[in-house]
Amino acid sequence: MKYLLLIISIVFISCQTKTNCKVNQDNKNSEIYNEEEAICFISLNLNDKTIELNQIETALLIEFDYMKKIGLVSGNKLNQNSSKSGIELDISKVIEIALKNKKINISKKNLIDIYEAENKYLEFLGLVE
Repeated sequence: MKYLLLIISIVFISCQTKTNCKVNQDNKNSEIYNEEEAICFISLNLNDKTIELNQIETALLIEFDYMKKIGLVSGNKLNQNSSKSGIELDISKVIEIALKNKKINISKKNLIDIYEAENKYLEFLGLVE
């Protein structure tokens, strides 16, 4: 029983310290967005290492919900007609929504850092320039 608790504690601590976060370099220019990899990529690219993975995940979910609301995505796919219709993602609006969300306890600066790191992930994938 002691060993089981020790193992669980070690696994929990390693998850909290993000040691399990890895980015597969083979995915460079793959144009395939992977949420788990995005969270790890963002975490590894943040200067503030106190931001937790669940905070990053919540910030991305808020962004995704906003993108669905304005028609940038439908289902789980980017709406191909969004660029033709002039729909653009207003990141300041996403940040405003995120700051009002009670599930995420994070500063405006950290949210900006998260969304900037996500943009780097999109560049890594070859989805944006």
